Amino acid sequence: MHDVLLIIKREFNERVASRSFIIGTLVFPVLMIGLILLPRLVGSSGTEWRLALVNEEREELHRLRFLLARHGRATIANTDAYRKNPSRK
Repeated sequence: MHDVLLIIKREFNERVASRSFIIGTLVFPVLMIGLILLPRLVGSSGTEWRLALVNEEREELHRLRFLLARHGRATIANTDAYRKNPSRK
């Protein structure tokens, strides 16, 4: 058992002391931060989106309006105008 622990310790120290392990340890967190922040930087162009929810249930509309307002994401316009004139842009 003692021999196995010595081999494990030697292998671990050999891997940790390698140049590729040290470079990977430094580069990986920077890469992860970049992958997290890049979509936010690219996607924050201020583009306005228009989403149409077709549903007769008023309760669902009120729930969606509440959730969007709570998170400050968007507002929902009066949907009756779109129901009367669906080609309106």
